[in-house]
Amino acid sequence: MSAASSDALSAAFALTDHSGANTPSWLTDSWADPAGFYRALLAHLAHDRASAPKSRVEDQYDLYNDMVARHLGRDRDAFRWHDPTHGWRSISFEQLDARCRALARSWSAQGVTVGSVLGVVHPFDLAGVTALLTGVYLGACISLLPPIGDRWLQHRLDALAPAFIASAARYDRYLGTFASLRLDDAGPAPAPTASAPPRSHSYASGEGCALLFSPLRPPLEAVPVTSDALYLGCLRDGLVTLSLGPGARLAAPGFHVLQHQPALLFATLLAGATYVELPLAAVERDPALLAQTPLRTVGVCNQMRDLLRAAQIDLSGVWQHWFRNPEEPLYWSAWNQFVDQCSLSRTYVSTVLFEAAGGGALLSSRKRSGGDYCAALMNVWPAAARPWALLDANGSGQEAVGESGVLALLDREPPPTHFVLAQVTPSEYLYGGTLDPRRAGRVYPAAEVIATLADNLSFATEVSVVPVLAGGRAIQYHFVLLIFTGDEDPALTRAREAERARVIADLIGAHLGDEFLPDRTDFMPRFARRTDDGAVDHDWCRAQYLSGALFRTVQEPAFQPLTALRGLYRRAQRQAAARASGDLSADGDGRAKLDC
Repeated sequence: MSAASSDALSAAFALTDHSGANTPSWLTDSWADPAGFYRALLAHLAHDRASAPKSRVEDQYDLYNDMVARHLGRDRDAFRWHDPTHGWRSISFEQLDARCRALARSWSAQGVTVGSVLGVVHPFDLAGVTALLTGVYLGACISLLPPIGDRWLQHRLDALAPAFIASAARYDRYLGTFASLRLDDAGPAPAPTASAPPRSHSYASGEGCALLFSPLRPPLEAVPVTSDALYLGCLRDGLVTLSLGPGARLAAPGFHVLQHQPALLFATLLAGATYVELPLAAVERDPALLAQTPLRTVGVCNQMRDLLRAAQIDLSGVWQHWFRNPEEPLYWSAWNQFVDQCSLSRTYVSTVLFEAAGGGALLSSRKRSGGDYCAALMNVWPAAARPWALLDANGSGQEAVGESGVLALLDREPPPTHFVLAQVTPSEYLYGGTLDPRRAGRVYPAAEVIATLADNLSFATEVSVVPVLAGGRAIQYHFVLLIFTGDEDPALTRAREAERARVIADLIGAHLGDEFLPDRTDFMPRFARRTDDGAVDHDWCRAQYLSGALFRTVQEPAFQPLTALRGLYRRAQRQAAARASGDLSADGDGRAKLDC
């Protein structure tokens, strides 16, 4: 970047009102010259020569040194959390470094080395943070997978194919056959002369340092993340997007772990700031926790917003900057009440869309305060140093002709085109959502839900998921679970709906996690159409449900004899197939299922 633009960049570090008609010069320069922008950020850190970063743009990236080791001797907290029994607790950079080096010594003795694929199966807590940082110390390729359900986890471990797993024995029930890959943090004891590598690993430019599962992409896709994308994206986000600095604190209760981590953590540590981990459940128990510790920047999800505005917690002077995720439904009245009742009218606010697997922030916005804060909740621009184009929504790759289209970030191959934008000022765009049906921007894993239920429910002849545009105050989709009960007596289906719905919720929660519970479950006493190869025709299910035809036929008495006839025909087919295969079981499928 030029000297003039480098001077202009200083405005990006501070919490100042960036309102104005024109795009800041440092931002437009960053789109044109990303490498120059990142060199200017590293030069800013290098002013403090006692803790200058070791990384060099387009050369090498020592993530561990620049996140942890360079902050030693400053008496600063790296990680802070609230313990329900002992209250607020924290760990310094020195204590965190000691933990990581001890763990690296043990893991090195067990074979973890540069390039090893390391699955970190932990909740996002101190143990999980330590494992992630130890992984980059050793030069491993890390992947964060919280233990939220056994099938959910095992499907992703199948896709990841890790060489090692960092976890605890209490999570073996989630790991299944992968439990044999779990590292023993206490041993086997290394040889007396063994030690961790004396220096943390420097990843070469282009070297893979993570394989991350993003809820913004196909569910079982392990996305390779290079050292350039992760380090530089987190450097930008820590200093510019989140406006953090040494000694500052960041918290983001309720923000989706797979979508945001480890990017939020790494961005915080690169800036020399403290990451404050506070689960949303803790905020629900005591909203006042968020007023007990000064916070430079806070991520506010819709659920936390509602908890705080109901409690009317005064946050004036406690928070300096807060941000929201534009993919969550935007309810103006709720945000207005939140700002008023929590005394945040003078606090800076912005909008940021993160994807850890995409290298951090994809979209961000001006930081605004006062009466102009409403625009900060909906107006965005592409994140700094991310070259971009606005494309037609027809999928051709052609640039948009008008002032709306789909955002394509050109620093990735292929560029993602998830986000529909419409120009509202010369320099800003209105975020309009995604092209395909999603829940708060995240892909609903319909195939996993369907397979889990089809394998475990005897009363379901077919299972399908239908996304329905909900309308109302915000554009969003609800996901409806359709359970077909075949030729079962409709009166019996109706009588058992509540009991079966509980069974279904328990199955999804145990195997996949509560995040994937449907918004609604409808039971249909009829059969779904199947394709020639015997698979459920989900397109037919969707069309029939959305048109109302499915509901009408279920209510029509004349249709019930046809359903009974179809049931007789299907049973005859199964029995014939069983005889042909020599399987004389009544059902012919041999599966153990739950019945109600």
